[in-house]
Amino acid sequence: MPPPAALDGYMGRHFVAIVFIVAVCSVAFSSCNSKTPTTPTPPTTPSSPGTSSAPNRDQPCPNTPCQSDLRITSMGISDMGQGPSGDWLYQANLFLHEGGGLEVAVRNIQIRVLFDSKVLSSPSVDRFITVPANSTIDTAFTFTGARHVPVSDLQADVTVQFSDATENIRSVSASFSGFGYWDY
Repeated sequence: MPPPAALDGYMGRHFVAIVFIVAVCSVAFSSCNSKTPTTPTPPTTPSSPGTSSAPNRDQPCPNTPCQSDLRITSMGISDMGQGPSGDWLYQANLFLHEGGGLEVAVRNIQIRVLFDSKVLSSPSVDRFITVPANSTIDTAFTFTGARHVPVSDLQADVTVQFSDATENIRSVSASFSGFGYWDY
């Protein structure tokens, strides 16, 4: 058994370490008990006697100019093998993000898939997909190519046509390459 003086130093260091850990944890978790909101609350409509002060849902962005912000955040292409008619099947996955605060409706997706600067496939898909405001969705579809090519050698140019609550038809485009490097 250690002498009493050594025991006091040993206990003192552990006591200080425990107090330090408790202090750090209390600071770190103090924001969990906060009564103030961490996200902005929606604006409310003016209320008169006998009516409630509910959020104004008639205008999607009452305090800012309405402008949807659809982006193609990423794309993947995977090899699906040879189809029954002898052509090669590929699957495209698109990830779309709306960040402007307005729900959008995707109307059409056009892809031009290139191999060695030559067009391998150029599918166009008429697909009505809703992308809720401030959210990300993914969509997938299959397309064909006349020849088999490793997906890592492909480049894709994508254009997505969409409309928002203002009924303006707009489009966004992006280019991607290096497919298949994350497939295991």
